Amino acid sequence: MGNCIAPTQQPRTRESEKQIILALWPTEGADVRDWNVISAKWWASWRLYTGFDDEEAGGLKVEEPIGQEDADSEVDLPPQPDVINNDDLASSVEGELRRGMTEFYDYELLPQPIYEQLQAWYGGGPSFQRRVVNPLQQEPYVELYPIRFEVYRFASRRNDASEASQPHQGSESWLAILHFHSDESMDRVQGGILRRLNFEVRSPLVRLWIRAGGESASGMSAKESDPIEMQDPALRGGSSSGSAEDADSWTPLTDADLDLRRVTVHEFLEEVQVAKILVETRTSPDEPFPRDMISNGWRSALGVGALLDALDSDKRWFESQVVDVEEDRVKIHYLGWSSKWDAWVPRGSPDLLPLHSRTTMWRQELGKGDDIEVADRVVSDTKTHRWHFGTIIKVGKLSPPNKLSSRKVIIRISDALETPWVDMGSELVCQVGTHTKNRRNENQRMNRNNAYIWGRASVTGEPVASGAVGLINLGNTCFMNSMLQCVAQTPLLTPFFLEGKFKGDLNRRNALGTGGKLTEAYSELLKKIWSSSYSTLAPKEFKAVLGKHAPQFAGYQQHDSQEFMSFLMDGIHEDLNRVKKKPYTEVVEGGDGKPDEEVANEAWRRHLLRNDSVIVDHCEGLLRSHLVCPKCKHESVTFDPYMSLSLPLPTASRRAARNTVLSVTFVPLPSKGGKLRPMDLTVPSRGTVRDLTLAVARELVGPEATEDAVAEQAARCRVCDIWQHKVHKILKLRSPLVEIRATDVTVVYEVEHLPAAANRSSVLQSPTNSASPHTTIRYCDVVHTKTSHSSPGRSRVGADVPVAFGAPWHFSYDVERSTCADVRKTVMAYLDSLMAQGHAQDMCSVVEFGSQADLSLRVLPNDPRVPFHAWFSSRSTRALRVVWRQNALSHLRDEAPKDFQVTSRRGPGAGSVSQGDSIDLMSCFKLFTEREQLGENDLWYCSKCKDHVAAFKKFDLWTAPDVLILHLKRFEYIPGYHFVHRQKIESMVDFPVKGLDVSDLIKGPVSNAQPVYDLYAVSEHHGSLGVGHYTAVVKNLKDGNWYRCNDSNVGVSAPQAGVTRQAYVLFYARRGGSSRWAGMSKRKAQK
Repeated sequence: MGNCIAPTQQPRTRESEKQIILALWPTEGADVRDWNVISAKWWASWRLYTGFDDEEAGGLKVEEPIGQEDADSEVDLPPQPDVINNDDLASSVEGELRRGMTEFYDYELLPQPIYEQLQAWYGGGPSFQRRVVNPLQQEPYVELYPIRFEVYRFASRRNDASEASQPHQGSESWLAILHFHSDESMDRVQGGILRRLNFEVRSPLVRLWIRAGGESASGMSAKESDPIEMQDPALRGGSSSGSAEDADSWTPLTDADLDLRRVTVHEFLEEVQVAKILVETRTSPDEPFPRDMISNGWRSALGVGALLDALDSDKRWFESQVVDVEEDRVKIHYLGWSSKWDAWVPRGSPDLLPLHSRTTMWRQELGKGDDIEVADRVVSDTKTHRWHFGTIIKVGKLSPPNKLSSRKVIIRISDALETPWVDMGSELVCQVGTHTKNRRNENQRMNRNNAYIWGRASVTGEPVASGAVGLINLGNTCFMNSMLQCVAQTPLLTPFFLEGKFKGDLNRRNALGTGGKLTEAYSELLKKIWSSSYSTLAPKEFKAVLGKHAPQFAGYQQHDSQEFMSFLMDGIHEDLNRVKKKPYTEVVEGGDGKPDEEVANEAWRRHLLRNDSVIVDHCEGLLRSHLVCPKCKHESVTFDPYMSLSLPLPTASRRAARNTVLSVTFVPLPSKGGKLRPMDLTVPSRGTVRDLTLAVARELVGPEATEDAVAEQAARCRVCDIWQHKVHKILKLRSPLVEIRATDVTVVYEVEHLPAAANRSSVLQSPTNSASPHTTIRYCDVVHTKTSHSSPGRSRVGADVPVAFGAPWHFSYDVERSTCADVRKTVMAYLDSLMAQGHAQDMCSVVEFGSQADLSLRVLPNDPRVPFHAWFSSRSTRALRVVWRQNALSHLRDEAPKDFQVTSRRGPGAGSVSQGDSIDLMSCFKLFTEREQLGENDLWYCSKCKDHVAAFKKFDLWTAPDVLILHLKRFEYIPGYHFVHRQKIESMVDFPVKGLDVSDLIKGPVSNAQPVYDLYAVSEHHGSLGVGHYTAVVKNLKDGNWYRCNDSNVGVSAPQAGVTRQAYVLFYARRGGSSRWAGMSKRKAQK
């Protein structure tokens, strides 16, 4: 992934390189899977060198072999790029890309054949080969950051159990780093690692263990790091018990229950990007592996009464107990079975493992109403071992608790027979299916073939606090767990469910709902969360109902927590919709003088005709949408309900900001003075060069001008990229603005001739003075040069060498009508506009642009009989050159090319900050309510103009509900050459925990309950796109304390703990009581 290649030395031309790459370029719609990442800086230099992006017909046509051009032509053409240099893309870990990069600005993606051809020509590197993946079976993307596998060699630090504290230096240890894509199978990962280490894939001499996540030991590349010795995790804490928690630190990669060929890296590792591989080796199949030898530490401590897991002769694991011991072996009694099955097992046997390593903690899963097996000795004095199927009818606490359980139960065996209180830790009760026929599908362990964990079940016990219950990750369900924790703490809603008030509103016949199933499943989950009977819950029943009614959530793929929240809230709303029969309603439109309040009241009234639920009561507000036609100024005002607000982040990322401030220099026609005019223009960050020309035109003609006037002025604008004091490239109107880099010099020239109307976009109305469709318009550049004393050996003709300086000029001419005299007059008018005193014709000469020291260059004649285009194109001249005399420079104006430096900078719109800075939440609201113009791909149909136009749009909050949900838009779609990519914005958003006052944002009625809010929950997203993880920080509705929820783990937290860069969805509750319908109730009553 990171090799460098030396260049090949074969003669070639600029044009031949360009044509070869064009021939290799994939056709539109081609299925390209293999890509290479290349430095955007190097790729841009190659495109400039070959004229790859030239729009004009007179592109680069130099046919001399590279390395054989005349040295004097270096001024005329861009230089050949050096070797490919991708060092600025590389991270400290070999083969990995640096994080936080932006496509087109830092890097670009090239199809692999094209990159290989460039590397064959130029050499260099390092190479970063990537390919398209689709692990979620949703939208394919190029995986820039494959999963890292850090491979460690196991090194024992113990000789044996009796000398556990003595260090032992093992054989030479090492660290290797390998990368695999998320859709590759784990079998391929295992094989790749073993082959890298020169082992056979099925070798009995090697064993692999895996652990996901954790601290990385590779802060640098494998070549740079010291050898790393991985100690067994069970030894780190000094424990000799070999607890199940220690055993779970590493998972055997080769498992009889897991078909690695059918499990992808993404399914196996779920949401992590770094995994550790522990490699154990032995010299003979008869020898134990090192970890087995170390495990003898806890095995040597086994005494009578010790509990553990043991494998019987039928290869089934059971909870067991040691009933006798000898020096090298122990006698095992399998709990729930007759002593005749007791067996002696060597202490070092792999058939012995710590308790619940292979068996489940099934006792903790059972509760009232669950099935269980019970021995007949519980209800009689018989000594036989007959077993009965029963049902738990009562649960109590066992005092004192034993090692297996802290509860006791009463079991009903039949209608006429109940047991007395039975110790759940006794071997007189067993899991269903142990001795009797399984009357239900008991799947008590992980289904490893699917890499999901349905086998995990709820754990009864006292939670951290009432309502602070962990939710088990059922397989990529952290998005669901995070949002459930937030919604479960919602005031006004949660009491409504816990008190059973929702039952009276259930609407089972609503075709848009789930027949009440989703709401009932959510209610049952809420009851368990607040019952104080569970420390951890497995929301399997809720997940099953969710998947049945929302197929997008049916599987175990990753999802967005905000999307899940929207579906959940909308589903509950439809299930509890008090409207049984929805009437047809039409959208109410205001504007053009209609009072907003009147339109808003009518819009809300019609909304309530179809939607009326507890969600509408407390969670919905009204959003005012204002559209203005740029042509006829027709206004459209509508009011739409919202349940959450998606706030954009004003970050300085090139595509993260909605608008971008682009600094350019405008050069007007000489007839208008020709004075250079710097402009700071706000343009859409995802806009095109056409948007830039429109912004320039509006700046020139003023805000009151008609759209036709703006269109005509925009048509006269030519956007050029300046390099080495020459017009290097003319930007196409359809080119995205992201292609303009921060270091580019961008100049907008006003030209005299308009292009033919037929060649212009129908979006811009054709001005009346546009060129005839039969008129051909061409363009020419003017480059300023002055004489400079050359270094010895650099010039063949003397000491004075023309050197380009200052800003070039760009003008248009008519191919059929413009003569040399016409063009000379135009150029001289431009040059005179630069003069502070005197006339340009006395200070300079205008010649064709050729070699810098070529004395045979032709002077532009002042002849009206000679067509300029014929003279200009006869020798493939690309520009005109102005040769200023030495004494002429002092006669130029201060802002003339003598001292002028063209600069261009990019930045987001007002109020934007860099990703490393803190963003105030109010700046997000400001950006949300900012007026913007729609792009060409999002046109609005104006009912007055009867045309689709790029309207101006603005949002405002009309009302705010009791529960205000704010979604921070950290994920954005980024258009690429062949794919639409998404990136995460990591900026810190500073939001208040208490006292969020949105009064100034509300444009509608404000009730007595002021719009001041306090935070009560935050859904967080950690990591990057596709491999992230969701958690939550919530304020307990009952005790008022804050808790952090990370799937099944819940711990005490603090109010400010949620104000981090990971904050994704914010939940606020109105401080001053409730205001039904966000304050619209009084208005409705008045109606």
